[in-house]
Amino acid sequence: MAAAPSSYGRLVKAALTTLVLTLLAISFASIGSTSGYSLFERDGERRAGPNVSVAYGKILDPLERIRIVLHSAPRGTERHDVPVIGTLLPHEMVPTQKDPAKSLALAIQAALFAAFGLMVLWWGRDRASLWLGVTCATLAPELITLYGFVPETWMLLCRIAADLLTFVAFYALFAMADSVALESLPVNDRMRGALGAARAGVILVIAAVAVPDLAEMLLPVAFGTAAPAALVRAGDLATTVCWSVVFCLLPLIVLGLSSLRATSGERRKRSQIIFITTLAGLSGVAFSVATELARGAAPHFEQWWFTLLLVPIGFIVVIRAFGVIDVQVIVSRILLVSAMTILIGLAIFVTEGFVHAILDEWLKPKDESQKRQFDAVLQFVVGFVLVLVFGSLHHRIDRGLEKIVFRRRDRAISKLREFGEHRAAEFVEVTTLWESTAALVSETLGSAAVAIYESGDDAYQLVLSVGSAPWPTCLVEDDPRFDPKHAAESDAYLFRLEVGGTDLGALGVHPRSSTMEPVYDKEEVEALEELAHATAEATLTIRVRQFTSFAQDVADGRVTEADARKRATALRDVFSAFAVSKPEPET
Repeated sequence: MAAAPSSYGRLVKAALTTLVLTLLAISFASIGSTSGYSLFERDGERRAGPNVSVAYGKILDPLERIRIVLHSAPRGTERHDVPVIGTLLPHEMVPTQKDPAKSLALAIQAALFAAFGLMVLWWGRDRASLWLGVTCATLAPELITLYGFVPETWMLLCRIAADLLTFVAFYALFAMADSVALESLPVNDRMRGALGAARAGVILVIAAVAVPDLAEMLLPVAFGTAAPAALVRAGDLATTVCWSVVFCLLPLIVLGLSSLRATSGERRKRSQIIFITTLAGLSGVAFSVATELARGAAPHFEQWWFTLLLVPIGFIVVIRAFGVIDVQVIVSRILLVSAMTILIGLAIFVTEGFVHAILDEWLKPKDESQKRQFDAVLQFVVGFVLVLVFGSLHHRIDRGLEKIVFRRRDRAISKLREFGEHRAAEFVEVTTLWESTAALVSETLGSAAVAIYESGDDAYQLVLSVGSAPWPTCLVEDDPRFDPKHAAESDAYLFRLEVGGTDLGALGVHPRSSTMEPVYDKEEVEALEELAHATAEATLTIRVRQFTSFAQDVADGRVTEADARKRATALRDVFSAFAVSKPEPET
């Protein structure tokens, strides 16, 4: 899920998004129109005993079989007798009332859960955040499974889809923990091999749950026979293992071990935050599972589910601290969708209102069948106009929102580029140039600390720093933080002060200290790279100017021998970095 964006990956995300939103929309529409459907003793208030089951083979209506299998029916379904197995007493199927207030609350929470999951799924930066998005998005439909708004056949398809998404959520939560562990563990850690075996085990357990679950729904409907008792017992055991071990216990074990064996302080801190919040998030589900198992019932997902909201809350903390997703991008996309929805809805309302209010009496026919044709033509014209203007409207609104949402960032990037293109060339002293560069980066980007290093024989030596965060006195030339991908996961970004193949030094920049998103985005990193190059060019220009001035003073006899030796020694030390230049790439 964290691979580079591709058409296949976007297609999978789009299909998953469409399925989740469709199920939630049907559930919202089914609130108030769906009843429970339970087996009771006739003329009594007692539910059927555990040894009593419906004789599906004697029920000829396949839609009735679906209602019985799903324990759910459209509102208004009448109670009626059904043939049963395991007793001679007559039984009947009885519609039971669903609490609309509770259903609405669950539906709203499921929508919020899915919204967070889908945003992280589409705009997550790393594999762990994407798997978290899959977990939240696919688990949301399981919170509310009301489908009485659609016909019985579609009710069955919706229930199967919701169950399959739940199985995906089981694996996705483990995959999230697995991804965090793989990023944190050393390359040669033996736990990596154990994770591979755990993945295979998780897939087998989920398959052992999925097969009986689907059989219990499809066999009675398609063939009029209940699933074999042995298969049902195996499914119950696998369900218990899946909820208790795969969903609750295994991710915590993986996250706990990865936080203890992480290779760096930042990765250890990141793993610990995710571990603690996941532990708190799964506590309610674990309590519910333990309670149900103690009563001898199969675990389900109704009680204490709300503690799962702590899992995305933990990732929100990680998002703020480590830049897992582009917060500003998500905000701008939400604003864009909202603005487009409002404008399109307003355009439809105004157009239809104008036609009905002004042109109704002139154009609209009086015959009812012709009126429907007229309305269809009108809707087609309105839709066609919207299609024509949609692209341009979307582009203009997107650009306008970007200017608003990214105004502070764009202003900072503009200042960095203006300094590199114009002001850097005006300096006559290298020290002043470097001090101004460091101060500018700290002020415009809000960096916790900025440093300038000068190139030496075997390492970069610290010359000056701005800010409270400490910097090492020297850096090796192959420091991995010169790669922005590694820098985003560490405590600093490094940019070479390089021009014409000559390495003059390095610019070090800490992430932001107290903003919504500390990690720099792609445009900010590019602006820093351009600033480092411009600073290197200005530095080289000043050095050449100093050498030229010294040579002119010597030629004109304006310096004494002792002064000439002193200035020559200083210039030799300065230009020692120029002695070894990187070869230009061949073209």
